[in-house]
Amino acid sequence: MTTMEEYSVYKYFKGEKTNPFAYGERNDAAMFWGYEQLFEAKFTRDDFSFDAWLMPTMTEATKSGLKAALATKPIDKEGLFKVWLYNLLMEYLPDKHMSDNDNRYNNLYWSIP
Repeated sequence: MTTMEEYSVYKYFKGEKTNPFAYGERNDAAMFWGYEQLFEAKFTRDDFSFDAWLMPTMTEATKSGLKAALATKPIDKEGLFKVWLYNLLMEYLPDKHMSDNDNRYNNLYWSIP
């Protein structure tokens, strides 16, 4: 049995097998739960490798942060999550064509209670 502490790096995912947030009522929380659950699945997979973490949207600075987080022994899950989350919220999800350059996903992630 896993404990809540094992999932303390996450804001939404706490080890549930199914998403506890109902789409239609809490779309944003449901979406972020899914991304956090995806991170956990990647983190605990048997074929864990640097290449599995690369995303086409990653900047060179993010790749460097990723390499540094993966170089720790044992791997610093919280550090890796922070780099991965930064990429998700700041480089992967945002609409790069928005005229005001507002990062609504970053703001949304941190504003949902």
